[in-house]
Amino acid sequence: MSEDMIHQGVSTLSEQESESAARGRKSADDFIEAAAHICEREGAQAVTARRVAREMGLSPMALYRHFKGMNHLLAMVWNEGFAQLRSALDDVVEAGGHGLASFRKELGVYVRFGVSHPGLYQFMFSTGPRPEEFGEKNVGLETLHLFRQRIIELKEAGLIPPGGDPMLLCINAWFMLHGLTSLAISGQVLRVTNLELDEVIRDTTERIVRSL
Repeated sequence: MSEDMIHQGVSTLSEQESESAARGRKSADDFIEAAAHICEREGAQAVTARRVAREMGLSPMALYRHFKGMNHLLAMVWNEGFAQLRSALDDVVEAGGHGLASFRKELGVYVRFGVSHPGLYQFMFSTGPRPEEFGEKNVGLETLHLFRQRIIELKEAGLIPPGGDPMLLCINAWFMLHGLTSLAISGQVLRVTNLELDEVIRDTTERIVRSL
């Protein structure tokens, strides 16, 4: 065996050992984070096993140590988007309590989250695999029910009028928020009007509060 062949074999072995060590250090959360970053920068269509693996310096097969397939990973990226949104909303409550002023801020934070994370936000509201299909909790539904619970708390505190189905009120409020967020992401708010986004957010959140 030639010296070059020996060096090549040692090099290949070292690369395999390096990848094996890296693979051992990566968790499912690392894959989700990498895939979410790709989704945000390049869109959900760019999230493939090969692309995620390249981002992490691994072989595509490494993904299957943690997930049942690409659909499983995409479902968890969907969850990750809602987890980030929920964290942003929770931060508002922790800082300002459960009053009406805090609720208004939550509504504004929702829109600004979508504008700041357009790729991920649009994926969160696209058709595709869902976490429960793989035995995972659905953070999107949890976030919706959290929003519903906030409306119930405001009603119980006498801060908004009593009556009405909290889930219907929640859905109607979400329609308005999602519509504004989608228009803001597309640039239509500024393109069609002379209004600044912050002004539109304030007006929309006030209308939502009055509708409750």
